[in-house]
Amino acid sequence: MGHVPLLIMVAPKNLQLALAEVGGSDLPEGAGMLLYHLAIKIKPQIADHLPLLTRYIVAGKLNSAMKVDASLEYLLKLGQKIDINVDIEQFEHECGVKDITPEEIEKLVQKLIQKHKETLLEQRYHFNSSKIMQEVREHLKWADGKSVKAAIDVEIFDFLGPKTEKDLKPSTKSDKKKDKSEASDKGDSNKSLKKDSNMENDEGAHTHRLSSSNSFTSGSAININFGYAAAYGGICYLRYDDTNLGKEEEKFFTGIRDMVE
Repeated sequence: MGHVPLLIMVAPKNLQLALAEVGGSDLPEGAGMLLYHLAIKIKPQIADHLPLLTRYIVAGKLNSAMKVDASLEYLLKLGQKIDINVDIEQFEHECGVKDITPEEIEKLVQKLIQKHKETLLEQRYHFNSSKIMQEVREHLKWADGKSVKAAIDVEIFDFLGPKTEKDLKPSTKSDKKKDKSEASDKGDSNKSLKKDSNMENDEGAHTHRLSSSNSFTSGSAININFGYAAAYGGICYLRYDDTNLGKEEEKFFTGIRDMVE
């Protein structure tokens, strides 16, 4: 608490009130910054809840800026009445104060497994379990990600049983969609390149590239221009044009040559 007097000298009013609430209590690591975060974020209509939030920060229950923001958002939703009662249990649930038990996660995952059971039975282990992960997050946003993933894996295994030989094979349906998508992308790219090329005649496609820097985008553009010209039996003209030639390293020139060859 040796730094508190200095903070009070420069602190905004809300921070002074928060520090007065702290008194002589020892602050957990990072709590000072969280008190400052609280002081500058809290809205006037919920400023009367400052002591409550300060106590939670000092106790280490609101131990991140994300949780402090969640607490402010929750209190704003309650309204602007000074004498409004705060449901502490609900408050702690919304702000990530209350620990989420493995039983809570398991119960919710089981419920979601039943919700998706038809799709699960059809797709089995090819089912995209991230859908369930996302829905768990919507209900238990403070749940530990690793615990949720483990619970989903266990419940899917309990529901479907061990993997069969068919489950171990790649999903042909997904592969077909992927191939179709890639073919479509390639076709669209060719159309775009044909439209943007400088010339296209009986002798093939003619493109050109002005190299102005050794950036990744320039390298990619060189590859595309030369690759497109080669694919259609044409030629590509490369003119190196830089305003600071004296500082260019030789490896850049040789790199372009190696790339083209």
